[in-house]
Amino acid sequence: MSKPAKKMLHLSDLLMDRKTKVYVDTYRARKEMYEAKYPTWDERIESLSENRLEALLNSLDAKLESGERTLLHKRNQSAEHYQHICSSSQSRPCNYYKQEQVNHQEEDKKPMMICSSLLIIIIIIIISSLLIESIVQMNI
Repeated sequence: MSKPAKKMLHLSDLLMDRKTKVYVDTYRARKEMYEAKYPTWDERIESLSENRLEALLNSLDAKLESGERTLLHKRNQSAEHYQHICSSSQSRPCNYYKQEQVNHQEEDKKPMMICSSLLIIIIIIIISSLLIESIVQMNI
């Protein structure tokens, strides 16, 4: 009986394994640092009375609504800017920019997904900082 052939490792295989290990270690370290820097819960919330929790919730709701109004206002400004471009361009039809946008739709999906993810992360960070700030203010 013959022995099964040993697996041959090439230099590229070794480097890919090391790269993967480094990537995993870096990911874990960044995740731990992120969790330490941006905790998802604050123990001071547990000690708040029901009235203070309600006041905190109302305060956060008001700040969230204010942010939504600001975002809506910026979107409206962007739409007005687009209409201004269409009305001022005489050499091109108004739907020229829309056609160009449709042609590049596949290319634009990835950056939009990244922007959406970043926006969600930023909103979470803002809400958690507002939550901590409100708790600190209530305890003063």
